[in-house]
Amino acid sequence: MIKKLFVSTFVVSLSLYVNCQCSSTGNLTTTYSHNNGQDGIMFDVFALNDVIISCFDMNFDPGTFNYEVYYKSGTAQGFQTNSGAWTLVGSGTGITSAGNGNPTAISINIGVGICSGSVASFYITNTGGSQANANYTNGTSLNNVFAADANIQVREMYGKAYPFSSSYSPRVFNGSVYYNGGSCSVLPVELLDFQATVVDRKVDLAWQTASEKDNDYFEIHRSVDMEQWEFVARIDGAGNNEGLLNYSTEDFFPKDGISYYRLTQFDFDGESSSGGIKSVFLDSSTDDLLSVSPNPAKGILRVVGDEGLEDIVMLNSMGQQVKMNILVKSIDHLTIDVSDLSSGVYFLRSNGNTYKVIKE
Repeated sequence: MIKKLFVSTFVVSLSLYVNCQCSSTGNLTTTYSHNNGQDGIMFDVFALNDVIISCFDMNFDPGTFNYEVYYKSGTAQGFQTNSGAWTLVGSGTGITSAGNGNPTAISINIGVGICSGSVASFYITNTGGSQANANYTNGTSLNNVFAADANIQVREMYGKAYPFSSSYSPRVFNGSVYYNGGSCSVLPVELLDFQATVVDRKVDLAWQTASEKDNDYFEIHRSVDMEQWEFVARIDGAGNNEGLLNYSTEDFFPKDGISYYRLTQFDFDGESSSGGIKSVFLDSSTDDLLSVSPNPAKGILRVVGDEGLEDIVMLNSMGQQVKMNILVKSIDHLTIDVSDLSSGVYFLRSNGNTYKVIKE
């Protein structure tokens, strides 16, 4: 479950902690005396007073690394492999570690508010491979309070293999949590699990909201490297609603190989919140089963193939089914009159494959 947190802050006096390079009024250090490590670490922060988490520093092995920072409302316990429950806050590339036992800045502005008596969990990780590992310490038990001050507690959770793979517990975060005092309120747009699934050579995207207030719309973007993102779809929100609502859309033209899909929710006032990132893999090595010609077409379109013609459909560029004027149909070929169709891009879907057709 992902809750969008909006923070209204007041700060009495600011001081800049040089190791973390973010403005904060307080910080809590756990330990830098590691005895273990992996790609990343998950840990819980419990708020004794209203706080806004500003940034972190961490204990890393010598070397360089790229990192990602995730959070979720509530504990990490039970969600350690559920990527859909986590929101990507930000990332960094080409970071040089300060070395074992020293603080390395994770200096993106986290900006996550935690109200008094509530828990938020964080997951900081390198992006795998031979990069410098995050160091941590073997703990006592899951949810054990390892360090605390007057405002927050840091609790033991999981060491992690990238991205949401193997878990090791209990483990203690090695580093410092930087925060500001202030007031916080949780906006009532609550996003539930976001899923991306390859079905018949397209990607089905589905998510659910538990409640909505001033929810304008959602956007889906796609990336192959998690750096450059391209627009896939916009889906209107319900505005205000109590109870479960289901949303879905499709990407009819997914990329080959691994792709990442990001869900973002927008309020009427322009505020936005990430609903998480999901990855899919598409294997396009299978040869086309149909031959479509001429393409582009003006009047007559011929479709030839050994199988799949019985379930063929035509879609417009919005993914809506278009009535086909079939002149001839046999076991292995179709002749379709497309002269009445408007000029543009259409798609034939048959036997799980999609074929692009241009109508002149």
